Amino acid sequence: MARTVLSPAAQEAVESWFARRGLPNLIDNYSVSTDVFTRAVPTLIVLWMLSISAAFGDRFQGWSQLWAALAGVAFLAAIGAGVNRLRGRRAFQVPDRVGVPELFVFVLTPAVLGVLVDNSSPGAFVLAVLAGIVELLIVWFIFGFGLGAILKWALRHLGEQIGDVFGLMIRSLPLLLVFTMFLFMNAELWQVADDFTGPLFFAATGGLVAVAALFVLVRLPAELEDIAKFESGEQAASIATACGAPIEGISADLDRTPELTRGDRINMGILAVFTMGVQIALVMLIVGVFYFLFGLVTVRFNTIQLWTNGGASEVDILAEFGLFGADIQVTSELLKVVGFLMAFTALQFTVSALTDATYRKEFFDELTKEIREALAVRVLYLDQIKRP
Repeated sequence: MARTVLSPAAQEAVESWFARRGLPNLIDNYSVSTDVFTRAVPTLIVLWMLSISAAFGDRFQGWSQLWAALAGVAFLAAIGAGVNRLRGRRAFQVPDRVGVPELFVFVLTPAVLGVLVDNSSPGAFVLAVLAGIVELLIVWFIFGFGLGAILKWALRHLGEQIGDVFGLMIRSLPLLLVFTMFLFMNAELWQVADDFTGPLFFAATGGLVAVAALFVLVRLPAELEDIAKFESGEQAASIATACGAPIEGISADLDRTPELTRGDRINMGILAVFTMGVQIALVMLIVGVFYFLFGLVTVRFNTIQLWTNGGASEVDILAEFGLFGADIQVTSELLKVVGFLMAFTALQFTVSALTDATYRKEFFDELTKEIREALAVRVLYLDQIKRP
């Protein structure tokens, strides 16, 4: 039988270290019911209360709304206490396990209450159930893969690397202009952007950003093959010690690197996409501001009108002001073109960050270094809690 070498406090410290770095799935036996939804209990309670409030609809007015709200809180407390008692817990104990019964109550009670109180139709009942399921999926995704920690980690590292990002922008701006200036000064792009409705425009630009994210996810498995292997336990211990991880001891008898689970790989993929996404978003913002200001001065009202519709209809002017004796217009056509170029920049920069040595050093190598450090700690962590 396996015995735990790490003390409970040391094991908790290592697992908290994984969570702070946005890689909670590296925790051994990471469970949705005991590790994910238990941390999300406060969020689930708030969402549950909002769903219960929505179930009352607009049937109550004035003071009756207050009594209805209090009745809803009492209803929630009674249901929660009842589930806790059925699960063998104290009535108002915070659940140490959120399983099927708790999730079933979360999804179904608002929908049933809507039928009892507001005479909801069957269609409204189904929509309420689907809304509850969607809420659970969103909460699972956010808490299960540590998106809050990932975003915090990415922003902190962006602050440390912002000088490198601006330096890279200065060196790469001529190349960016070669790719994008031709598009910006091309009438066909303005015509295409002008023809987009709002939803189609966001679908098109979002599609380019999604392709950029897909490049990262496709490339990541090959990267993991290299960074997830360690020649010995001493090598893993050296990397873990250098990064300041709270791990004790050395795994000297490492026969092979522990296999990564599907959850591990997904978590690392999300970490890579979000981390690079924050960096690329900064680059997109710089390019967007540049072309917005450049377009205000160089692409004038008559030119936009000619490029977009041959002068047959009016340009959509959002704002207008004077500058150096000239009238400057902020148009929706300009914003659409700038948005399209920002999305194109995201795709171009992502490909460059993954393939070009200069870009890769600035954007991707630091990320793979951080992941390798976490994997080194994982090797020692798993060895110590599962050592025979």
